[in-house]
Amino acid sequence: MASSSNGNADGEESAMEAAIQRQLQPLIERINTLEQALKAKDDQIVVLTAAVANLSRNVSTTSAAPAKGNKPVPVTASTERERTAMKSKKDLTPASNTMPSAVPPVPVSPVAAKARPSTSKPAPAKRPVVAEDKPKPVRPKTAEPVPVTRESSRGSMADDGIRATFGRQQTLVFSPTNFQPASDAAAAPQESLQLDYVHGYNGKNGRHNLHFPDDQHIVYSIAGLGVVHDVANNTQQFFSEHNEDVLCLTVNKAKRVAATGQLDPKGAQTPYVCVWDLDETKQRARLYYHEKGVIGVSFSPDGSKLVTIGDDAQHSLAVWSWEEAVGKETSADPKKRPSPIAPLATGQADKERVLGVEWDPHSTDTLRFVTYGVRHIKLWTLRDTSLTSERVIFHSTEPPKAVACAVYHPNGSLLAGADNGSVYVVTGKEVTHSFKAHEGTVSEIVVNDDGTFWTFGFDGNMTLWSATNEMVRTVSVNNQTEIKVRSADICNGKAVVGSTNDTIYLVDLLTSTSSVVNSGHFGEVWGLAVHPSLPVIATAAEDKVLRCFDSISRAPLEGKYISFEQKARAVDFHPNGSHIAVGFADGSVRVVNFETFQVEKEMHDAKETVDAIKYSADGSLLAAGSWDQKIYLYTVADGYSKSHVLTGNTSSVTHLVFSADSKYVLSNSKDTSILFWEVSSGKRVNRPSTLRDIAWDRWTAVMGWPVIGIWNGEYDLTDVNGCAQNNSGTLLAIGDDFGLVKLFKYPSCVPKAAFKAYTGHSAHVTNIRFAHDDAYVFSTGGNDSAVFQWKVVRS
Repeated sequence: MASSSNGNADGEESAMEAAIQRQLQPLIERINTLEQALKAKDDQIVVLTAAVANLSRNVSTTSAAPAKGNKPVPVTASTERERTAMKSKKDLTPASNTMPSAVPPVPVSPVAAKARPSTSKPAPAKRPVVAEDKPKPVRPKTAEPVPVTRESSRGSMADDGIRATFGRQQTLVFSPTNFQPASDAAAAPQESLQLDYVHGYNGKNGRHNLHFPDDQHIVYSIAGLGVVHDVANNTQQFFSEHNEDVLCLTVNKAKRVAATGQLDPKGAQTPYVCVWDLDETKQRARLYYHEKGVIGVSFSPDGSKLVTIGDDAQHSLAVWSWEEAVGKETSADPKKRPSPIAPLATGQADKERVLGVEWDPHSTDTLRFVTYGVRHIKLWTLRDTSLTSERVIFHSTEPPKAVACAVYHPNGSLLAGADNGSVYVVTGKEVTHSFKAHEGTVSEIVVNDDGTFWTFGFDGNMTLWSATNEMVRTVSVNNQTEIKVRSADICNGKAVVGSTNDTIYLVDLLTSTSSVVNSGHFGEVWGLAVHPSLPVIATAAEDKVLRCFDSISRAPLEGKYISFEQKARAVDFHPNGSHIAVGFADGSVRVVNFETFQVEKEMHDAKETVDAIKYSADGSLLAAGSWDQKIYLYTVADGYSKSHVLTGNTSSVTHLVFSADSKYVLSNSKDTSILFWEVSSGKRVNRPSTLRDIAWDRWTAVMGWPVIGIWNGEYDLTDVNGCAQNNSGTLLAIGDDFGLVKLFKYPSCVPKAAFKAYTGHSAHVTNIRFAHDDAYVFSTGGNDSAVFQWKVVRS
């Protein structure tokens, strides 16, 4: 028996070992693959070292001696701070941006462009604000940044390089020969940015976030901003005290104030509500109570009370006498409840999702409001500090899946619009009847003083009803485009309508005609390019749309709009402005004639997303960098025939830059590789140091010697998405994953250089470019789908 037992144990042990071996096999194979990749890198280093050693043997002892110009690059400490701390109004005092005359200038290619003279003195930037020189990190990291060091191979100064850190990984880069940074190279630039205009509107996930307080202005939200838009002059003012997406917005006309609630910023910070002045866009009060975001806000009729709804599981509800918080400071410690006042009353709106809240403008002795959402309508009464509620009963009427809007009628009833296209009439606490109003969700109801009312729906129509619920007439918001109405308001015979495709329309109720007030994209915007000689930008987005905007009129260009079947990811103008090249998620490239805005050529060579596209400086070549790790070169004069496929990258290609003489192209990839090719032969340049004195055409790569200073110790590999040098070669702008636009000196060749930072984008900034005359900076957003236009303000 003992022998049998030992045999069974041995068998079980063998079976266990076999099972463990099967589980370990994929890991072993992965380790072998990584070892092979590492060996390939080591082989490249060995080859390079041998070449350097061979060269050093032929260099005299005198020339091999270290020169004074090769001292270590000085390091200037300047790190991130939390985005909420960006709201401080402390400005940097930038140092001089001049370089000593004895220092050789950085080779840059001047771009021929007629500078448009300024006709007025630029106003000082009010918002967004500037980051301090030593801000608090955006998020804590355990690893310390590796300092930039200069390396010399076996005493030879010909190939000495800088081992720079990009996203915590080191890469060897080469400065121009004998280059010495200026004494103020680490200082922030003297120039600053002032937000001038934003294309777009939050119609994707915003609700009841568009208001018409007077016939001159409309108020709405986009990204992390509240916008007061002057309709007649097409100008904007901004409220920028939020540090995340603005989810809800309400306006009180009597007090000329707005209230906005935001998404949870995560970390130690909590979401909050801001009450701000419509005329000066200044904050009046800030209120903290909710934990996971604020999804509903509404003022009482006289504006003295404010009700807010949270996005937590119970959908917390708070009523505020918000004016008591005016002039009171909030705690700087986010762990303490920093609200300057406590809510007047609190409750729980509902376990089901809440889609909105609205006060009864007709109640006098008691204050009443309604909350509504998925499978519920709830009526609330506030008496002093006592808050009570009761659910609406549907009885014989089948309840809808969701109630999208609700308003009180002058006769005391409640009108509720639902996802099934019906309007439910509530009397007391019961639904008495309903009627069909739209095909699709009834998203908004606006009641006139005489009891008539307009309903707005996902069918793109707005319908006028009598006080007795009889249809009077229907108006199409836009006859040319199928839209879904997200939010709407009416003032003095005109309606302002926001759609789910992030466009705002102005509708004349007398003539039933409409015009576009503001329009943007409704998908992540990754493609951004500027016309070489006109005040025009082109944007391409994941909504499959390519379109152009005029930066002077701040409006979309008529006829410069085209919709595709694939998501667009990259775009560039031909140097003469005749063509726009667009890269797509399916790997295709299309060339659009700028004048006709029709596709002239299609290329289908890449197997994966084309994420980078760039014309050469002389316009003879087009390069398309793909996630399939290849770069495709096309000869423009031959009808965009494919000339070479550039290989060598081991990860997705993300950025491309041509040399000013159009003889070379460099690429960045997701694994921090910086590779170079000769375009005439398609051969890889194995000694990057030989190109150290090459001038590059408008630097737009996120890695390389000119941008060492943009990488602080807190950035990961993918945290810097876009980068652009201005045409005069003095400034550098970047966009990062934390919603920040940053302005540096160019070249930013000193580690952790100082900068000026600007907020407004609520999520990752995907791309950035300077205008052809350097008068503006343009930035594009990911989740916010917005296009920002910043004015460059010179000291």
